[in-house]
Amino acid sequence: MSSIIRIEKGFTLIELMIVVAIIGILAAIAIPSFSEYLKQGRRFDAQQYLMTSVQALERNYSRQGKYPAAQTLTNSPYYTFSYTPADDKLSFSLSAVPTSRQSDSCGTLSINQKGVRTPAANCWTN
Repeated sequence: MSSIIRIEKGFTLIELMIVVAIIGILAAIAIPSFSEYLKQGRRFDAQQYLMTSVQALERNYSRQGKYPAAQTLTNSPYYTFSYTPADDKLSFSLSAVPTSRQSDSCGTLSINQKGVRTPAANCWTN
């Protein structure tokens, strides 16, 4: 009586389907969280750019006694920046408008010469 021992190597189709399902579940949880972290990082970059621009405008005000009539701002793929001086050039507003790629609940970020930031709730990091 001869018995042949067969050793099978590899994975069954069921095992592979279970692994694919687990990967799908993990991806469904991880990808939205990762996307939110990217948006928060880009929002932080926009805030830093606004704060840096405010500092430059304040230095100009210290030297000239007024804010400039125009300010060159560099846009990013995620935000469009704008500078709006008052007619008397004694006040201004800086804004960062999100593009469609950065659209979120915070919307437009803005700051004025007094440091008043909008929107205030959880959108500006300290």
